[in-house]
Amino acid sequence: MQNSIDGRGEAAWSFLTQRLTRTSKTFGDVLRYWNALRVGTDLPARSDLDPRVIQTALANAFILDRTRPGTIRIRVAGGHMNDLMGMEVRGMPIRAFFDLLERRRLMDLVETVFTKPALLELDLVSNNRSGPIIEGKMLILPMRDAAGNVNKALGCLVTHGDIGQTPRRFRIQRDVVTPIVVTQTPKPAPAMAGFNEPATSFEARPTGAASTPNTGIDGTPHIPTDLEAASKPGPVPWLRIVR
Repeated sequence: MQNSIDGRGEAAWSFLTQRLTRTSKTFGDVLRYWNALRVGTDLPARSDLDPRVIQTALANAFILDRTRPGTIRIRVAGGHMNDLMGMEVRGMPIRAFFDLLERRRLMDLVETVFTKPALLELDLVSNNRSGPIIEGKMLILPMRDAAGNVNKALGCLVTHGDIGQTPRRFRIQRDVVTPIVVTQTPKPAPAMAGFNEPATSFEARPTGAASTPNTGIDGTPHIPTDLEAASKPGPVPWLRIVR
């Protein structure tokens, strides 16, 4: 199932957030924070993500890293995902959470998160023979890396029911792909106040000017520091050394 959402459509984002919040407050909190990190109509940057802001959702949250097409691994994951697999899942491919027969479909869907880009919702079910049936929902949201490429994603997975024997693997009951209309917006450069000096024009030394430098009480040449040069009126020094 596919919908589309304009990057500038705040009403559409508000409706989507409310709909996901009715499923679980975790989804609403994650989507709201992801949307707040956007610059204009662009996607959020992975470097701007501060986990402390969504602390209540951390157990269910994860970060995906797309190293190349078809290779999407879990970079960081919350404790709930470890519990579902019965092991540390960091570094594992995201397809490890799904039944073998579902993995091709899954990878096609997750690829659209990065290539369109798009928001992906998955309704899941796990009915292992040795454990109770559990249902869940996964949300995946695209993000940019430091170079501006869309190969990161913020996601979360919420399940209902006893986990039972692990690992738990899921089938996809329903998928919703929502393409996002984005326009890459350059981020403003950080202010560098205190590090920039005003430009000074070059002034040639007059012919015949005295070549004897100013000396200190011990007879060694004295070169004025930046602070001294700035505090004295008069022409710009011919030579200034920054220590």
